[in-house]
Amino acid sequence: MKKNLNAFLLALTFLTRLPLPSPVEPSPDVFSLALGYMPTVGLLIGAICGVWIAGSAFLFQNALLAALSGLVFGLVLTGALHEDGLADCADGMLGGYTKEQRLEIMKDSRHGTYGVIALWSILTAELLLISCLLKENFWEIILPLTITNGLGRVSQLTLATYLSYARVGPSRSASFFQSPSTSIFLLGSLPVIILTVLLLHRAGVFCLAAWGIVTLASGWYFREKIGGITGDCLGTASKLTQIACYLAIFLSNRVPIAHHLTTWPLP
Repeated sequence: MKKNLNAFLLALTFLTRLPLPSPVEPSPDVFSLALGYMPTVGLLIGAICGVWIAGSAFLFQNALLAALSGLVFGLVLTGALHEDGLADCADGMLGGYTKEQRLEIMKDSRHGTYGVIALWSILTAELLLISCLLKENFWEIILPLTITNGLGRVSQLTLATYLSYARVGPSRSASFFQSPSTSIFLLGSLPVIILTVLLLHRAGVFCLAAWGIVTLASGWYFREKIGGITGDCLGTASKLTQIACYLAIFLSNRVPIAHHLTTWPLP
């Protein structure tokens, strides 16, 4: 019980900037277990951001302002951890010609042209898609935000489980790559996957498809470029999965064929 609590706190303190006590000298098995708790922490982050956006929409009566408020709040809550990884990954993958060059560029804390363009693109897409998902009942945004943030961290857990760490030597996130077992992967991912279908229904099916496509494509791309993954790669996969899921939810209510892709009664 104590080990699980330490693992959860470790995942929470790593993915957020909440003022919580860090576990004392976590062991390698606690690091591995913490990866399994990241999807749960993702659900929590999404729920908090969803409530913030719904409250902002009620206050401002403007979807774009509410989405912008939620975007800024989310960056503060997470310390822009994944956005930083996305920018580093874009610089390295697109600016380097060999595995060594790409890893060296990704290690540099400064952002180049590719990183800035990637950041602008992902933040703009997130801003517009969240504003599009806001409906007359502002509180309906909470479930999509919760699920998409959870699935983003499931992508991280999937890649960390089935791909090897690309760097040699110490790094900020090397401790988390302790080859999580299949049981940790299933315990961390299955609850989020089940909740996706139960809570979002038809849109949830679209979200799972988006999650699968992005995770497989990004995993293949990272393995081709650097032979595995790094912490920056995990942040990139999480953000791309979230954007793909937002788009999937948006399209699921507007594409006519979506109404024939499931067989059970849906609202």
